[in-house]
Amino acid sequence: MKFAELHYQRGRGPVLALWVLVMQSLSLALTPFDFITVGNIGNASDSTGYGRVDYAYRIGKYEVSLNQYASFLNAVAASDTYNLYNTQLGTDLNVAGITRSGSPGSYSYTVIGDGSRPVTYVSWFDAARMANWMHNGEPTGSQDLSTTEAGAYPLSGATSGIINRNPGARVYLPSEDEWYKAAYHDPSLNGGTGGYWLYPMRSNTTPGNQIGSLPNQANYYTASSAPFGLLSVTQQNTTNSSQNYLTAGGAFSASASAHGTFDQAGNVYEVLDASSGSNRIIRGGTWWANNSGALLQMQGAGRNQIAPATENNVFGFRLAGSSSPEIEVMHSEVNLIDGDSTLDFGSVIIGTQGIIPLIIRNTGTGPLTISGATLDGAQGAEFGTNLVPPVIIAAAQEIQILVSFVPAGSSTGTRAASLHFANSDVDEGVFDLALTGVAYSPTTDFDNDGLNDAAEYKLAALGFDWQTDQTALVTTLFSGANSAGLYSNTQVQELNVGTPLLTRNATTGAFKLTLGIQKSANLINFTPFPMTVPQIQLNAQGELEFEFTSTDNAAFYRLQAK
Repeated sequence: MKFAELHYQRGRGPVLALWVLVMQSLSLALTPFDFITVGNIGNASDSTGYGRVDYAYRIGKYEVSLNQYASFLNAVAASDTYNLYNTQLGTDLNVAGITRSGSPGSYSYTVIGDGSRPVTYVSWFDAARMANWMHNGEPTGSQDLSTTEAGAYPLSGATSGIINRNPGARVYLPSEDEWYKAAYHDPSLNGGTGGYWLYPMRSNTTPGNQIGSLPNQANYYTASSAPFGLLSVTQQNTTNSSQNYLTAGGAFSASASAHGTFDQAGNVYEVLDASSGSNRIIRGGTWWANNSGALLQMQGAGRNQIAPATENNVFGFRLAGSSSPEIEVMHSEVNLIDGDSTLDFGSVIIGTQGIIPLIIRNTGTGPLTISGATLDGAQGAEFGTNLVPPVIIAAAQEIQILVSFVPAGSSTGTRAASLHFANSDVDEGVFDLALTGVAYSPTTDFDNDGLNDAAEYKLAALGFDWQTDQTALVTTLFSGANSAGLYSNTQVQELNVGTPLLTRNATTGAFKLTLGIQKSANLINFTPFPMTVPQIQLNAQGELEFEFTSTDNAAFYRLQAK
């Protein structure tokens, strides 16, 4: 089914459009980012006291990569007000990195080498600003409240101190319990009651550090060759200033956690949304550590802290997010408010159709289900939508739907209804919109002045009012229109001779049809136009023919039958 109409699109005037009712989902232009959903709600804590989470959430499958951070920089760091870029990220070849070119106001950023390796030289504040950016839909612009300074965290220019996460944050740094559960917890342990591994590779034994498909491996500095260990990338016991020691996300392909995350042991320490006094908590170990501490840092007991502004070549982060969907309904780039917004179709002629397109967007991190679309209210039957539930909208995706107004009946006036989208958003489970429009009748003459309501509405610019008797103005309109060569349907129809009803003469018993020609110069006043015998004759088909000449430049002729 399709709509094909000249219709009113609010804010844009008449638009000729062919709307296909089954619309495809449209992906937002977001940076590719893999999240893993962690369920098993209300699991028990580990013996360390960490790991219990009483809700479902999502966490990055990999650490934030150079590619992802470079996209962030190119979106908001043309001037880099809050120093999101550390120049050592481009010069420290052990972790490089990202280079910066240009000058303040026009900086651009380019990844060096394999962009799927984790970013380093980022502070807690850098990570929080990226979380804000993703929470806000990855906008482009300066570092302000619409991009990096508000959203998941109320930073507003802060570069020191402890900043707490906002309620309702959609993308954020994982809490310590969220990070710990994703790393060590396994719901299948202990006969399905759940438990914890010593290492986040589903292992209780000392891991290796061989890149590839062997299980129980990680990018760390082993202690197997006393007094020196071996570095994962080179399998040597000394570092080289020109060698990169980071591994790409998923490089240890058989060493995921039970929940499916990679590199929560080794590669880089990950800064968390957790604090101890004025410091931030880090976990997970790194590609470089001293012999005695390397294994411990990868275990659940391996907990450290740093000042939140610290930046180093062993610190990175991963992001987490709410698993709840978030519904956002938009029209003409404006966010509509649940229960407080009205879609106004303006004026629509009865029997025609007005259409308004809407965008339904899922700004959350879990799938959004639209389970119902209902209309009610005084004139609910005159409004409609092409949305056919159930519809599932993936995280960070959107669909376009159409809402229509087809006024019925014969009376001019305001029409109103309500549209309700039942959905899986926790706090907006039914999204309500008011609908309104004015219907104008092409047949009703409310003010009895000789011109229908729809016509008077269309001629409002000439002073017509469908609610006020303006007989003199209507008469002037018709007179002026006829003088300009414009005629009504009724006037033109009078040219049609129609089908006369013949009656029998009671005396003679015969039927008689009399035809005459009438002439008019204006389709208003017709006068007889006599014909003589030479001008009238029967042709070979038995048809009556009239043949005459006229000196008029233009005239109307009609047959009058009686």
